[in-house]
Amino acid sequence: MLGSSIMLARTHHNLYGTFLNEKPHSDKMIELDITEKTGVEKIIYDMNPDAIIHTAAITDVDLCEEKPNLAKKVHVEGTRNLVEIAKDLGIYFLYISTDSVFDGLIGNYNENDSPNPLNVYAKTKYEGEIETSKYNNSSIVRVNIYGYNWLPKQSIAEWILNSLRKNIPIKLFTNVYFSPILVNHLTEFLFKIVEQKLTGIYHVSSPEGITKFEFGNLIAKIYNLNKKLIIPSSIADQNLKAPRPLKPTLNCSKIQSVLRKNLLNVEEGLQYFKKLETSGYLDKLRNL
Repeated sequence: MLGSSIMLARTHHNLYGTFLNEKPHSDKMIELDITEKTGVEKIIYDMNPDAIIHTAAITDVDLCEEKPNLAKKVHVEGTRNLVEIAKDLGIYFLYISTDSVFDGLIGNYNENDSPNPLNVYAKTKYEGEIETSKYNNSSIVRVNIYGYNWLPKQSIAEWILNSLRKNIPIKLFTNVYFSPILVNHLTEFLFKIVEQKLTGIYHVSSPEGITKFEFGNLIAKIYNLNKKLIIPSSIADQNLKAPRPLKPTLNCSKIQSVLRKNLLNVEEGLQYFKKLETSGYLDKLRNL
C-alpha cells in the first residue's frame, strides 16, 4: 500500500520498486526477497540507488504471533540485509516502523519515549529499528497508515467505506485510539525526509488521536453514509491472538517543526482519501 503510493507519486526522482509474489505491470518493479542476502546484494548493487525507502513488512499482527520466526526473518534479518548494503554503498536509508512499538498506556508518544512492544509484530519491527540505528546515514519513521491497496486486501478505511456502502453493519472499537495517516500524504513527507537526509527517529502520522469508532463515523459523515451501521464495541470482546496497545497515538511536533510543514488532521486526510477515488488514482493503482 505504501510502496505503490511512493511509486505513483508525482516527483522528479527516478523511482524503482520491488515486489514479491504478486507481479505489477510496471517495468520499474523488480522482484526481490529481502531475506535472501545474496539476491538483495546483486540487485541493489546493480541498481546503485541514491537512497532506499524500506516499506516491506508482514502487517498481519496475528500471523506474526503464530509465526514469530517468519516475522523475525522479514523485519529483522531482511532489514539488516538492506542496512548493510546501504552502509557498504554509503547511501541514505529510511526504515518505516510502527506506532505499535509503544505499549499504548499513555498515548501522545514522542520520539524520546521508550518503546515497549506488546506483540511479535511490534517487537520484531522494533528490532528492525535497532538494526537501522546502527547506520548513521539513516532515519526511522513511525506511522499508522491507511489508504487504497494495490494488493487484494483492504486497509481499515477501505473496509469501513465498502461495508457502509453495502449496508453491512460493522463493529468498531471505542477503546482503541490511533493517529492514522493517509499513505499518499505520508509519501509527501517521506520524499522531504530523504531529500534533506534527515537522520534519527521521526513520528509522521495524524497530529491528533481518534478511536476506531470515531474514525468510522467520520467516514460515514464525509461520504454521507449510514453511521447507524457502525456498532460500538470493545477490543476485549474480540478473540485476538496478539495483544494490542490501546493508545499508541504519536506526537508529530518534531517532524512538523523540522520540515516546517503541517500534517493533515484525520478529517482532512479522509477528505484527501475521498478525492483520490474521483481523481483517477485507483485506475493508476490497478495499472501499476
